[in-house]
Amino acid sequence: MVAMVSLVRYLKGGPERPISDTTGRMTRLPTLSVVIMACAREGSPLGRLQQSLHDSDVGRQYRVVLQRRNQDLWDHWRTVHRTAAACGTDMVLVLEDDAIVNRHIAHNIQTWYWPWSAGFGCGFVYNPGGYCQRDTWYQGPNHWFGTVGVVYQPKLLERVIDPTYETRKKWGGAFDNAVTQQVLRTGKKIRVHYPALVEHLDDTPSAMGHPRAGSMRTSRGTFDANFRRKVDHPHTLLQDHGRLRLPPGPAPEWATRVEAPKPPQPRLGLQRLESQPKEKA
Repeated sequence: MVAMVSLVRYLKGGPERPISDTTGRMTRLPTLSVVIMACAREGSPLGRLQQSLHDSDVGRQYRVVLQRRNQDLWDHWRTVHRTAAACGTDMVLVLEDDAIVNRHIAHNIQTWYWPWSAGFGCGFVYNPGGYCQRDTWYQGPNHWFGTVGVVYQPKLLERVIDPTYETRKKWGGAFDNAVTQQVLRTGKKIRVHYPALVEHLDDTPSAMGHPRAGSMRTSRGTFDANFRRKVDHPHTLLQDHGRLRLPPGPAPEWATRVEAPKPPQPRLGLQRLESQPKEKA
C-alpha cells in the first residue's frame, strides 16, 4: 500500500514540453520523482530516510510504498517498481528504506550529464563498496549488487520489471543483481555517480537476510552529504552561465518526444499523485 501524501516535482514549463529539440539543445531540466521501497521488518529504518529527505532538496516530495501484510518481498519489489515506472516524470529515483541521502540530491540528479547518453540504462547514485573513485560506467559481472539508490528512465524501467520478476521468482536471488542483469541485457549500460549521493545504513538488519559488514554494504567513504554540482563540474548539464547541453550525438527518442498535455498544474508547480487505498487492518 502507499502511505502519506505523495508529490512529484514539475519544473517550469511542465512535462508536456520535450526536454530537448531535434538538434540536441536542451529546453528545460528533467523532471524527477522519488519512490521508496519500504519493507516490513522490526526496527524499520524508514524514519531515518524520511528525515534525511526532509533535510534535502527533495523535502516531502516523495512516495513511500509499504510492503503489505503477508506480501512476499518479490511481489513488493514489483509493486514498487511498477509505481516508479508510472510516475510520469523524465526520471525516477528508487530508494531502499535503509539509507540516507545527500542534501542536494534532486539538484545533483537533475543536472547529471550521463542519463542523457543514448547508452544509459540506469544510474547508481550509491557506490557499492566504493566501486569507483570517479564518475564512470560500470564494468564487471552482470550480477551487480547495491541497488540502494538507482535512477531510471521510466520507459526503460517498465521494460525490465516483468522479466526481472519472472526470472527471480522462479530461480531466487536478490533484487540487486536481478535488475542489473536485465538492464544490461537490453544493451544499455550502468552509470555510477561520484561522489555517492546515497549511503546504506549498515547497522540496519537486511530485509533479505544479508550479513552486516559485507563488502558492498557501504560506500566506503565515497558518500558526500554536502556535494552540490556546480556549473563548471565536468559531469553537469549546466554549462556556460547555466545554458543546457546534451552529450554528443543524437538525443535519445524519449528525450525529444512530446507527451500528451497534462491537466492544469496546481500552484508552485506540484502535482499530487493519487494514493492507492490503504488495506484494512
